[in-house]
Amino acid sequence: MLDDSNDIKHRNHTMAWASLTCITLALILSILVQFTNSWQTSEYDAVSYGLDSVAIDCSDPQWLWGCDDEVHAILFTDDWDDLEGEEFDMSEKKYLRGPHDNYCVNYIRMMLNWELAWGGSNSNENLEAAEHWEEKCLNSNKAGETGGIVIWMGAISALFGTTFILISNIDKTLPSNAERYGHFIAWVSGGFILLGCLTWVLMRPEPPIGYDFGMSFYMAIIAGVLAICAGFLSMFGKNKIPNED
Repeated sequence: MLDDSNDIKHRNHTMAWASLTCITLALILSILVQFTNSWQTSEYDAVSYGLDSVAIDCSDPQWLWGCDDEVHAILFTDDWDDLEGEEFDMSEKKYLRGPHDNYCVNYIRMMLNWELAWGGSNSNENLEAAEHWEEKCLNSNKAGETGGIVIWMGAISALFGTTFILISNIDKTLPSNAERYGHFIAWVSGGFILLGCLTWVLMRPEPPIGYDFGMSFYMAIIAGVLAICAGFLSMFGKNKIPNED
């Protein structure tokens, strides 16, 4: 009977620490995906999208305009008019990154200005097409911001879940034995993370042709699943010695 008790204790001990590992990984991933730019990617385009940011791979031949400070300033500035008369360091860059909403507004403005510079005209048809693209782009940014807020709620829950499960595993207690609810908090965390992914998918406009879910999206899904698994492992992996009767 003692051997059985030791086996059960070892199994429960392993499950308890596996739970802590899962919820910790979920916490790291749910924070990391907020700052990456691979939620929407395409092998045919140099531009990739994060939840609220845009990145441009200047080494990609698809990006035809170079990657200097002037382009960076034009695409991602908060106030286009502040750039008038400003001199730029034209040293070559390999990677550009900036706010998604600034990119939406400034990209269209830059294209319309270049159309005029090359002898074209901003006809009503061109302006309507530009406004439609800008609105779609801004809606995509709104989807990312909303989904990101929900995922942040999951990350915060994962932080509490990590703390509670750790305290339970080292046989410490919190007021009112709150550490007992670590598994429940882990489930809440996973639910928020997966809900944030679903919110982003449902709110975003139809992506451009050739774009698909990127690595960051799948990392967020994995984070949500890990958090839910952590809850089950914590619930069933009580680190206690069974009765030896």
